[in-house]
Amino acid sequence: MLLMQSGMPASAITLLRPQFETLVRGIWLKFAATESQVEKLSLPLTVETARRGDDLPMLADMLKRLDVVQKPRSTSSRSFKRTKTSRGKP
Repeated sequence: MLLMQSGMPASAITLLRPQFETLVRGIWLKFAATESQVEKLSLPLTVETARRGDDLPMLADMLKRLDVVQKPRSTSSRSFKRTKTSRGKP
């Protein structure tokens, strides 16, 4: 936010990109990665394991895979209703 307010939008966006990519990779890892891909990313980082990770999908492919994976049902609205009701509010 400070960079945007300082008139440096390019720098602000540059710092947001790795955060976005990390978020997508984490969601992909949780919902769309194969066991083999999870295993590759779970190993301690060494030169060898880094090389083995080179065949993992790129960001665009992760997003495509997430788009076709069956989405889990959200329970957040039900939890919210239950909490609201348990406090005696309609």
